[in-house]
Amino acid sequence: MQSKPYCPLMALMAMLCFTAATVAAPLEFCSCANEYQDGDVVHLLVDNPNGAPNLPAGSEGKILCGNNRFNGWVQVGFFGWNNGNRNLNQWCDCGGGDADSKGWWVKCTDLAPGWVSVPGACCLGQECIMANEEVCHDQNGEFIGEGMPCKVDTCSCGDPVECPDLDGNGVIDIDDAIEFLFQYFGHRVAPAQDLNADCEIDIQDLIWIIDAMTNCPLAEPDMPEPPQEPAITGACCTGDHCDVVAEADCEGDWVGEETSCDEVDCVVRAFSDEPLCQCDGQFRAGDKVTLLIDNPRRAGAVLEGRRPPLLRGARGVVLCADSSGWDRVAVAWEGFMDVDDPDARPQRDATWLCDCGVYRQTGMHELGIHRLETWNVDCENLLPGWRELDEVGACCLGDQCQPLPEADCADRGGSWGGDRSPCNAQTCAGEVLCHCDDQFAVGDRVRLLINSPLGDDDLDRNDHGHVICSWEHEQLGPLLLVSWWHAQGGAAHPALIDNCQCGWRDPSQPFNLQFVQCHHVELWPE
Repeated sequence: MQSKPYCPLMALMAMLCFTAATVAAPLEFCSCANEYQDGDVVHLLVDNPNGAPNLPAGSEGKILCGNNRFNGWVQVGFFGWNNGNRNLNQWCDCGGGDADSKGWWVKCTDLAPGWVSVPGACCLGQECIMANEEVCHDQNGEFIGEGMPCKVDTCSCGDPVECPDLDGNGVIDIDDAIEFLFQYFGHRVAPAQDLNADCEIDIQDLIWIIDAMTNCPLAEPDMPEPPQEPAITGACCTGDHCDVVAEADCEGDWVGEETSCDEVDCVVRAFSDEPLCQCDGQFRAGDKVTLLIDNPRRAGAVLEGRRPPLLRGARGVVLCADSSGWDRVAVAWEGFMDVDDPDARPQRDATWLCDCGVYRQTGMHELGIHRLETWNVDCENLLPGWRELDEVGACCLGDQCQPLPEADCADRGGSWGGDRSPCNAQTCAGEVLCHCDDQFAVGDRVRLLINSPLGDDDLDRNDHGHVICSWEHEQLGPLLLVSWWHAQGGAAHPALIDNCQCGWRDPSQPFNLQFVQCHHVELWPE
């Protein structure tokens, strides 16, 4: 629609020419006490103002113009309403005018500023404007939603499909072009797609497929799934039953990673599951163990025929320990039955002094374990688990010696001495002691220079022994603990070994141990 051009004098100072449909607002609007300017969005507060047909309250529009004389009125162009009259433009003194038959003069008091409905993003093709839903539809746009902002990609047509494999066979070929035509003409459930993202579904999308036939690689062959890491499993005691499961699946007492039911007796474990009070908590009641040496602490009695043998490779189950005694545990051995001493009171019972684990008062009777099936063994002479032993010998772990199979010694970073090599004070000698002016090392052979040193009547001049360790005594000064070869005395009290400040603190045969002062002995060549 054309409008007559006119050029008012004042307007000539601002622009060359403009039409009545596009008159710019003056510096001050002439109606509604300057509350509005032309183009402002307003909505009705009353139905059918000034006799307007079909114009209910809430209708929305924009301010078109005002009148200097009737400054309580403005002309409003209502959205989606076509009953206005262009002849009403003759009353406009400020603002624009009605160019599309939507204008109507309304009292300022019947209007309120702004939208009734919430404006949102409206897509006019790929252009985004902010409008309410009705205005968006009037302009043949797509209303995205109330309150939705216009963003860079709000009205885009998406990304192009780089390799349109419409038939899903992994190859871009003529079959995909045929599939597009079937979709385009409605012979498929799925509609045709805008493959090149130009907001049109047309011949250009077919050309896009043809171009992709040369640009897209053939499908990669299906790769096999990478192998799954096996779940870490271990022995699990549920009551007195043992299963090998993952820790998360264990509903009872999980023994540990990569353990098996050959390492725990769940029936015994059910009575006590706390670490025992010896062996640095290495064992718990119910742990299965294998003996590493022949006849521990009973070799003489076996030789004399007074006791049955208990040989290397024997299998047993740990029961208990004595917190105040030596670093050893009581074990119930398979196929073993000791002999009783009818004259001894109390009768032989390896668990007699136990105060942690499973013993007479805490489950042995219920488990049916006889006291003569048990025997105490030093911790270092036990291998966790039931194992087949081929060769066991001395394994030097620093200056500490432990009988182990060769493979176990290597796993712990030790030095293996060969099958049946003994563990004693000199086996892993080498550490120079931190007392006696560095004269002695662990395992050194020494000769006694006086009789009865420190009042010990069992030691005589020229007795020989091997150095174990040393420490500083408050009254006596530096002391050496020596394992004497021919002395008649018994084992040193454990508290003496506990005092060692350097050297070997865990001799495998703790007999004939006694301390001397540094000047009581001298080195004696082998």
